[in-house]
Amino acid sequence: MKTLLERIFDQFDIEDREAKEYEVCLAQQKEKEMNDELVELEAMSEDEACTLYNVDSKAEASQAIKEYYQYIA
Repeated sequence: MKTLLERIFDQFDIEDREAKEYEVCLAQQKEKEMNDELVELEAMSEDEACTLYNVDSKAEASQAIKEYYQYIA
C-alpha cells in the first residue's frame, strides 16, 4: 500500500504528464492554424495579401504570418 506522500507524488506526475500533453496539443493546433493561414495566403492575389496584411508583397505577408506564430508559441 502506498503512503500518502507517494500518492501525492503520483498525482503530481499525472498532472505533469497531462500538462505536457496539452502543451503538445496546443503547439500542433497553432502549427495547423499557421499552415491553414499560409494556404489561404497562397490563394490570394498579391493585392489582396498586401491589403489584408498591410505589407508590400505576399512573401512579406508569409514572413509576417510565420513570425506571428513563432511569437505566440
